[in-house]
This record gives sequence, structure tokens and C-alpha cells, in this order.
Amino acid sequence: MLATCSSCPGYLAPSLDSCPHCGAPAPARDEASVLGKLAKAATTGVVMMTLMACYGIGPDFPVSCASDAECGPGSVCDPSGTCIQPEDCFNGFDDDLDGFIDEEDSDCDVLPFEAVCDDDIDDDLDGQVDCADLDCAGAPACIEVCDNALDDDADGDTDCLDTDCAPCPATEVECGNLFDDDADGQTDCDDTDCVALCTPPVCGDGLLAPTEECDDSNMESGDGCSDRCIVELEIVCADLTPLEPGSVSGDTAGATNVLSAPGCVAAGGFESIYTFTAPSTGKLYLTLDADQDMGIYALDSCATEGIVLACSNIVLGGQVESTVVDVIAGGTAIIVADGSGPGAVSAFQLVSTFVPE
Repeated sequence: MLATCSSCPGYLAPSLDSCPHCGAPAPARDEASVLGKLAKAATTGVVMMTLMACYGIGPDFPVSCASDAECGPGSVCDPSGTCIQPEDCFNGFDDDLDGFIDEEDSDCDVLPFEAVCDDDIDDDLDGQVDCADLDCAGAPACIEVCDNALDDDADGDTDCLDTDCAPCPATEVECGNLFDDDADGQTDCDDTDCVALCTPPVCGDGLLAPTEECDDSNMESGDGCSDRCIVELEIVCADLTPLEPGSVSGDTAGATNVLSAPGCVAAGGFESIYTFTAPSTGKLYLTLDADQDMGIYALDSCATEGIVLACSNIVLGGQVESTVVDVIAGGTAIIVADGSGPGAVSAFQLVSTFVPE
């Protein structure tokens, strides 16, 4: 017959030696006492049992039921009309007390393979989880992307240090790509492999170094590029090219690199700067087609802290960029075709169209 749990109040089936939930051992069964309790309940016309923590059902829930609503929270009414807990297929317990545990229970529709490779669940209950399961071989979540400085497959190894990738090169491959090619902890000019290539720039030699804003092949100031290869912004802004509606060809090689559009085009790329004065209130449509990745934007003034009026910079090499600037009659906008990325230069075609309001 049934027996009560000693430290986990409730009733145990005669086949069980301990509570399947709390582990309390089954005491010596006092059948007379149990039968007495059942007989007393039967005389009232209602068979009641208090199934406590052993079965996970709160106090005073009836054993017999016609619907789930008559059972306690987390319990269901099974086809035989008894309140039970449904089988949890991943906890190692016989929750519904039918003699079957987890995947052995017909209530569990266990997948035949690891279906999701990054959810920390053993979907097929074979003891292997996510990328450790051979079913996940080749899954995107288990493949190392070899050039993004991230541990994509979460195995503790990154990029070329991961066996999924080709071995790391012996030396720094490029000295200006902002990447630690040989994975030695040193990047570009900080790597001893690059000492011979990372010589200090010489201002006035006509070669634009990444640390120079300009280099006009002389050591004179007052011509827009100082004797320290710093752009003289007031001189640059005083001699901007007016932008007329139509098509303009340009090239940022040898240009300045002082303006930017925060959040859209970062500082560091070389730019061509134009000024547009609106003949009336309306919209100025701008389209930029470049050989390399560039952005097109408009500022309210020729200044490093100028307010961005409009900007387009889809980060794809050679992408056509388009934006629209709202202008008022007599108002001026600074139009900038700017290289996207440190030291970026490119030839480009800028088409502008003004539509009055």
C-alpha cells in the first residue's frame, strides 16, 4: 500500500524506496494507518490526499480530477483522471511517476540530433552539448572566423590560434592594417617585425604620412599646410570651391584630412570640401560614386566642430552614397566628400541637384 515520506510530507507508491524529488527514505509502512486514513476519507464521499514536496503538488489538491484546473500549479490532469506533474525531459527525475525518466518517457519527444548549437542544452540527450556534439560540426556558431579578433566558437582560441584556421604567419604581414597578423600581442608599428617599414615621417617631402594632415612638398606656412604639416583650417576654409548643381570629378589624394561627421564618417580619411549657397529654400540632393569607400556629408560650417546636416556612409568599398540636405534661401552648407577610414583616398564623381521648395 501507500506510505508517507518521513521528511518530505506526502505519499509514496509501494514500489519506491525513497521520495523521487527530495530523496527522503521511505519509512516502514503502516498499512493499517494508511488504510484507515483512506477509509475515513471515503466515508465523506470525497477521496482526498495531501501530496506535498514528494510529488511537487501543494496541499489539499485532489488525486482525482476532470481537468488541469483542478490540479495545483505546475501539475496536470492525466488521462486516467489523476493530478500529476508532467515529465521534465532534462532533470533526471521520474516527474510523472510512471516508471520512466526523461527521454525514456513517452511524454518526451527527444530530438534525434543537437538542433541548436548555442543554447547550452543537450537537445538529443547524448551527453554532448552544443559545439561539443558532433552534430554541430560545421554549424555557424561552432566555426571560427579567422580575422575578426573574436573567439567565435567559444573554445578559448582566437583567429589563427584556433585549429579551425590556418596557422598564424611567422611575422606581421602588414604594418598598417590595425591587426595583429602574427598574434604575438603587437600590432603594426608596435611589432618589431615592422621596424624597418615604420620610419618617422618627414614633413615637406611630398609624401602624406598617416600622422600628417597635409604635405605640400615645402616647409612654408600660410599656404594651407604649415611647416609642421598641419592643416591651416582658416586658410583652407577661406578658399573653398563653390558647388554648382551638376557633376563634379575629384580626387582626395594630397587633400586635407581635418573634417569628419561623428557617428557617420570618422576623422582620418582625406576629403574634398565644397561650399554651397542656396538660391532659395529647398533641398540639395547629393550622390557620390567613388573608387574606394567614401562618405558624403554636409556641415553647417567649415569647422572641426561643425554640425552635421546630412550624411551617408554605407561601409562597402565602391558603394554609391546618397543624401539630402535641407537648405534655406541664402544659407550656406559645407559639402564634404570624405574617405572612410584612416588615410583613405579615392577618385570620385559628385552629382548635386537643387530642388526649390
